[in-house]
Amino acid sequence: MGNFIKYIGRDNMKRILVCGNFGAGKDIYDGQTVKTINIYDELVKKYGTNNVKLIDTCDIKKKPISFLYKALKETKKLKNLIVLPGDRGVKIIIPLFTILKKIRNYKMHYVVIGAWLPQMIIKEKKLKKSLKKVDYIYVENTKTLKELNKMGFYNVFKFNNFKKLEISKHGYKYNDNILKCCIFSRIEKGKGISDAINVVKEINAKRNESIFLDIYGKIDLSYEKELYSLLENEKNIKYVGVVKSNESVETIEKYQLLLFPTRRYTEGTPGTIIDAYFAGVPVLASTWENFDDVVIENATGIGYSFENLNDFKNKLNKIIDNKEQLKRMSSTCKKEAMKYTPEYCMKTLLKRIQ
Repeated sequence: MGNFIKYIGRDNMKRILVCGNFGAGKDIYDGQTVKTINIYDELVKKYGTNNVKLIDTCDIKKKPISFLYKALKETKKLKNLIVLPGDRGVKIIIPLFTILKKIRNYKMHYVVIGAWLPQMIIKEKKLKKSLKKVDYIYVENTKTLKELNKMGFYNVFKFNNFKKLEISKHGYKYNDNILKCCIFSRIEKGKGISDAINVVKEINAKRNESIFLDIYGKIDLSYEKELYSLLENEKNIKYVGVVKSNESVETIEKYQLLLFPTRRYTEGTPGTIIDAYFAGVPVLASTWENFDDVVIENATGIGYSFENLNDFKNKLNKIIDNKEQLKRMSSTCKKEAMKYTPEYCMKTLLKRIQ
C-alpha cells in the first residue's frame, strides 16, 4: 500500500523542464537571460527544485553534442517543457523539441522573447510547420498575438514580461533648474544611444546645460569607440557603468525621466521601461511598433516619431518647459507596474501547466 501511494505521488509530480539562456553563470543582464531566470525561479518557488529542471542554451553553438545529450536525458518522463529561445536559437530549439515531443509526449510551452516571431515565420516556412506542433505560445504584446492569429495560430496567449522588483517608496525627484535623465539598457547602436546623446547635446547648447544624462548598461564592443568619441569633453552626459538588475529601481528612482530611443522597430516589452515604472519614473521613447501596448501616452510616458530626431528634440524641449507633468505621471507609472509583477503575469502560464 505504501509503495502504491508513493507511486501515485510520483505520477502527480509536475516534472517541468525550462530550456533557455541562463547565462552559464556569467554576469549577463540582457532581456532574454533575465526573463528566463525569472520564469525558472517562479516555477521553483511554486513546485520545488525536484520538479523543475533546466537546460542552459548559452553555449549551444560551442557544445552542440552536450546540449543534445541533455535534451534527450532531461525530457524522459517529462510533463511540461518550457522553451525560451532567442531569434538565433529558435530555428534549432523548436524543431528539435517538437520532434522529441512525438516520442516523449510532453506539453510544450514556447515563451516568445521580443516581437520578431511573425517576421521570422514569413522568412522560415519550415519553422511554421514546427510551431504548429507547439501546445501553447506566449507573447509579450497584443500586436504579435493578432499577427500570429492571422497566420493560423490560435494557441497564443499574452504573457507580460515581468520583474521581481519592489515598487519605489520614494517621492518623485522634482527640480526646477535641470532635467535629470537616464538610459538603462544594452549600450549599442540599435538602442539609439547616439541619437539621445546628440539630441541632449543640441538642447544643452541652446538652453544653458539644462539636461543631465547618465547612461547605464553593458557596452557592445562594436559600439565602444563611437560612444566614447561622443562623450569626449562632455560634462553633462556620462557613461556610468553597469548596474545589476536587482538594483535597477534604486538607480532609476534618482532621475526624473528615462529615455528609450530604440531604433529596433520590433522591440517587445522592454525591461527597462518596466524598471522605470517600478521606480515611478516616466519615459520618453521612440514609437516602436508595440509602443502603445507598453506606454500610456501622457500618463506613463511620451512618444516621439520613430527615428525622427527633430520630434525627439521637440518633445524633450516641451518636457523641460513643463516638468510638472512628469511629477503627475509618476504615480501612474507605479500603478502600471502592478501589471508586470510575477503574481500578476505568471497566472497565464501556471494555469496551463498540467
